[in-house]
Amino acid sequence: MPRRQHGRDRQRTGREWCPGSDRDRRRGVRPRGRDRGGCDRLCARAPRRGRGGRRRPGGGCRGPAPCVRERLGPRDDGDYARARPRPAAPLPRDRHRAARPRTHLPRPDARAFRGRRHPRGPRADEPLEAGPAPRGRAVSVEVWRTTAVAVPSSFLSQLGFYAVLPLLPALLPDVWGVRSPWVVGTALLVLSVSMRGSSILISNLLQRVPSRLAVAGSLGAASAAFLVLSAARGPAPVLLLLAIAGAGISVSALSLRVLVTDSLARADLRSTVFAAVQVAANVAAAAGPLVGAYLVDLSPRLLLGSVAASFGAAAGTALVLVPADAAPSPAAGRPPFTTRLFVDIVRVPRLRSAAVTAAVGCFLYAQLFSAVVLQLTSLTDSGPLRSTVFVANAVLVIVLQVPVTRAINRRLRRSTPPFAFLRGGVMVFALSALVLAAAGGSLSGVLIGVAVFSVAETLFTPMLNTVFADIRGEGSTLEMFNARQLASAVGESSGAFVGGSVFALALAHDAGPAYWVALALLGSIVAAAFRVRPDRTLTGGARSQPRAPHQEKESAGE
Repeated sequence: MPRRQHGRDRQRTGREWCPGSDRDRRRGVRPRGRDRGGCDRLCARAPRRGRGGRRRPGGGCRGPAPCVRERLGPRDDGDYARARPRPAAPLPRDRHRAARPRTHLPRPDARAFRGRRHPRGPRADEPLEAGPAPRGRAVSVEVWRTTAVAVPSSFLSQLGFYAVLPLLPALLPDVWGVRSPWVVGTALLVLSVSMRGSSILISNLLQRVPSRLAVAGSLGAASAAFLVLSAARGPAPVLLLLAIAGAGISVSALSLRVLVTDSLARADLRSTVFAAVQVAANVAAAAGPLVGAYLVDLSPRLLLGSVAASFGAAAGTALVLVPADAAPSPAAGRPPFTTRLFVDIVRVPRLRSAAVTAAVGCFLYAQLFSAVVLQLTSLTDSGPLRSTVFVANAVLVIVLQVPVTRAINRRLRRSTPPFAFLRGGVMVFALSALVLAAAGGSLSGVLIGVAVFSVAETLFTPMLNTVFADIRGEGSTLEMFNARQLASAVGESSGAFVGGSVFALALAHDAGPAYWVALALLGSIVAAAFRVRPDRTLTGGARSQPRAPHQEKESAGE
């Protein structure tokens, strides 16, 4: 049997004889340095020591087997890295006890850790770079805290927005003196484009702004814009103020998404918070038009003042609830919005799959407020009856969102990728189009189609944020949500245009069912073409963890 090894030889071979074992004493091996006296402090067979630190007789490891520890390579600074441990092979001629691998680090050089705690290595069930994911009560507190930050501001701002949005075509000529149909259409287009695209243009600035300032400042700007709108006259100031209000809504929504993504590391937790935000938005969508109709009968300026107060309350809530130290995660080497983002959407397969699926889903989602409205108009002239259909959509989403989210989270915890549910939402959108093609000629058929549409909305809308939040790569969280914003802007804008123009032509030529069949084919083809990939860098499971730097470089080079 060779003499016991010390120092770098012991680190190189990964095998260490216990200096206090009976076998060493029989062979006359004397321990040296800090190894004097037996195993290190983490070994269960540590020697007994007397007064003054001297080894007492009979101490040390009593078994004949040596103490085998796993070797971990040293860092550049002399410490030991948290690298993957090398399995310890059983020693030869060990007839009494099998060598048990240890999950702690071996004692390194005595000079490196003199007077300090011995470093603990990773356990077998721990990630190598990140700590273990929180469980139980810690997870519940984390989710509730993030929900309390995101939902109140989102609900108050959405309530004010949906109170004024259905009445804008009437307010433009009556209150602001904008009577040209082209200017009215331009004002609605400016508000829509500003709500969807302004946050992308200023995302490079948002990267350096704290989340509290971004959310509260943008909502405060929207509140001021609606307050000034109550006294504005003429096309130019109205267009400018609507653009400012849309930009404030867009920036606040993007900042809240980034805050939720950076606060929660697991896909199922993010899905829970995004679903809560979705429920709050649908409650606001159901209550906002009723509140707006009541206030506009009293006074249009009272309506605009109430909308400004709602956005101001949302800004104050964000100022109180958003943590002061919250900020977007830093970008890895590039700003959030560059031409490289468009190149990545085209060239990176996982990002391309998410962007195309999201764009098609938003295209189908936009049919609810364009083609479905025209379908209802062709069936009935009753305004309250048409409004009931959209209120039913909001109520169905509110009722179904909680059980659907619970079912989704159970699957996410079993490592089902979120991208599967995004595809599922697109497929259910296609199914609702088939229902409208088959039974859209009657009011009951439209109601059934809208009910199926509501189920698709509960699947698609929360996963739209979760899928892009789970993408790993060079970009920051802001960059990934810029890709999400681009996809949704293209899909919703083109969907509203096609639903308002092409479907009107189809109705004029009695080809409405053919239009819905074409939409069903579009959704089915996209859902079948972009499948769930085994590589989970796009769609990480419920326990998605930060990856090692060398893995990030490999994924960036794909």
